[in-house]
Amino acid sequence: MELAKQVQASSVFGASLSSSFMNSSVTQVKIVTVAMIIIMSVTQWHTHGAASTMKNMSTESLNSDNPMIRSQRMMMYVMPVIFAVSGVNFQIGVLVYWVVSNLWTMGQQFFTIRNMPAPGSEAEKRYRARVNAKRARKGLPSPRRRNGPRQPPRPRPRDAQADSGCSQCVRTGRRRPAARTAMPAPTSSRMQPTR
Repeated sequence: MELAKQVQASSVFGASLSSSFMNSSVTQVKIVTVAMIIIMSVTQWHTHGAASTMKNMSTESLNSDNPMIRSQRMMMYVMPVIFAVSGVNFQIGVLVYWVVSNLWTMGQQFFTIRNMPAPGSEAEKRYRARVNAKRARKGLPSPRRRNGPRQPPRPRPRDAQADSGCSQCVRTGRRRPAARTAMPAPTSSRMQPTR
């Protein structure tokens, strides 16, 4: 119970976390709320696609008449406006959470798009240029890019025992266990049938 009271009494830049623009008459709360709404809307716009997702899509996808791309572009502009308008009803704690979450997502997207770009995207061209420049500084040749489908790996030589037809041995590369011999018949008199 004590922790809940401490959280409710917490503040950001002099504004209580539980207050919002609409339910407070304090100027400090209104200023902090408006600043957080602006930051939230800008970070959401950036995170949702303006500078991150759209850079990681191939040019064929971006130029096509794909309904998914059209809806993503529409949401990129509409959602921040909706949250900017409705943000005056959010408590400051929710705005802080939203801003921190958007900033974290921006960092994740930056790292992912920079180091693992989608094939054919603008981000991949920049990634390849960075890799080639780094290799050139080290005196290594730039890697050649394949222009076709990946070739399947060469088949491995199979064991002589794997040729015996054991499909599991062929898949796993393990040798087939030695064949078991039949158990000898019991010799005990108790085991023999009576006449």
